[in-house]
Amino acid sequence: MIPADRGYTENHEWALAEAEGTVAVGITDHGQALMGDLVLVEAPASPIPPPRSPH
Repeated sequence: MIPADRGYTENHEWALAEAEGTVAVGITDHGQALMGDLVLVEAPASPIPPPRSPH
């Protein structure tokens, strides 16, 4: 079953808008099977600083 609540790319990646304006990203089951073991993930730096702790 393919969840309809997210967008998909032709490369088997998906993105899902979440609460607080964040976006979850992932790889479909089929994409994971094609890749085999995941060794390294590089994500670009966010232009938005992380929220400060209230403490």
